[in-house]
Amino acid sequence: MVNHNWWQTVISGIVWPSGATKLALNLQKDFFSRKEASTFLESLGCPISPRALERMAANGNAGDGPPYLRVKWRHVRYKRVDLINWAVRNTIRVE
Repeated sequence: MVNHNWWQTVISGIVWPSGATKLALNLQKDFFSRKEASTFLESLGCPISPRALERMAANGNAGDGPPYLRVKWRHVRYKRVDLINWAVRNTIRVE
């Protein structure tokens, strides 16, 4: 059986890169910009660029990228819970 809380282990065992303080602060946020979402997903072991998130969000998301909220017309925000769930669904665990 797959442990669906593996991301908690990943977060607690992260070897923090440069900019660790900013990343640690981001772990406490509930909503992320596209760039912050990219950094957060990378910290979970799911590296993806902000541009890739933008492409996945095009055409009504088409079911490929993580769910997002559009604030006004130009601003996109990703919920932390949605990012974690998306990373879990789209990660293949090899043992």
